[in-house]
Amino acid sequence: SCWFKRSWTLEEVMMARRILIVGTNANMFQYSLHSTDIPTTPDTMSNILLDFGAAEHKKGSVNQALSFAHFRTSTKQHDIVYALKNTFSYIFDDMKVNYSADIKTVFDNFYRHVATEDLSILCFGSNSDLDGNIYSINTMDKYNLPSWTGVAGRHSQNSVTITKSPELECYIDDTMLMNVTTSRYWKISITAYEHGCYSLSKNSDEYTREYHEKLYNLGRARFNDEWTNMDTADKDTVLLEWLLFMQNSVCSLMTHYHERPDGLLTHIRPLTLTEDCEECIILPILLESHTPMQDQLDKNVTGFTVVDYDRSYCLPVVRECTKGTGRYKSIGIYYLGDRDVSYQPSSGLNYYIGRENINMDDLGEIINALFENDCHDVPKEFIIE
Repeated sequence: SCWFKRSWTLEEVMMARRILIVGTNANMFQYSLHSTDIPTTPDTMSNILLDFGAAEHKKGSVNQALSFAHFRTSTKQHDIVYALKNTFSYIFDDMKVNYSADIKTVFDNFYRHVATEDLSILCFGSNSDLDGNIYSINTMDKYNLPSWTGVAGRHSQNSVTITKSPELECYIDDTMLMNVTTSRYWKISITAYEHGCYSLSKNSDEYTREYHEKLYNLGRARFNDEWTNMDTADKDTVLLEWLLFMQNSVCSLMTHYHERPDGLLTHIRPLTLTEDCEECIILPILLESHTPMQDQLDKNVTGFTVVDYDRSYCLPVVRECTKGTGRYKSIGIYYLGDRDVSYQPSSGLNYYIGRENINMDDLGEIINALFENDCHDVPKEFIIE
């Protein structure tokens, strides 16, 4: 539908408290999930757009809007930005609506404001399926935007909370370079997922069908509350589990994975990246994603309400453009694990850290624990193009 391709309709849905859609073959009315005490009908929009700015997260996060805005169009190019300006009015108090302004300047000012206020802009991953096909055509390519805007990929649709390492400094300069200075970071080697979009091996159609059947069966088992024992599973099964975890939490597919030096399969973690690489940098910016959980509180009412939020944790990933230049590209996220995983403990964040006494409500404590053994003597500057 053209309704789902326009910038102004995105603005209206994100800011609305009630939605009425009238079409040729479908009519729909529902309450926005801004009002979590009022039942609504669960569908594609109720899980994401209608949860934008829910009470727990107040104003929503920038990545939620960009996950749709980067694939929308407008008759006037300026309105792609001005529609989002109205949604995030608390960020753009000093930004004037001016249709005669140079469009590149308008876009640059918008993204500079966004990244200065909300680093959830870094919460994006691959926009490809396992076969390398693009999910959605990005409408922002012609504006020559920096990699850290996420235009090469697809942003997570869930609300994201940001916690930076205390010593990290970040700013956007006049040339639209993101300058990040920190003494805490990981430099890791990663492997392209054998069944992912960057795999060099092209399997037969029969093998591909078998793989998708395994993925389907694993998804059905989860639906029936039957979980894989990650401690005894083989590597292929562990990676399949992480593929599903990442897809459900950040709406992107795993493209690579990281194996820690200890070689334990339970310590494998997935990445979703916009391009292939063998080595990358993990920045100390904790991205806490909130996935809404719905329940039918009254069996006599067909509507559902948001009763809680699942939490999962990621970190931004960059890679060096040309070795020794100090210039980097933002290419996706590293998935750490979830908060509440009694059904599969090894996928939990505290399991990854290796400490049970972590205060999961203190995001500062989490970021310190993650990087306590990766503090370098001299802070390093990462200039992200």
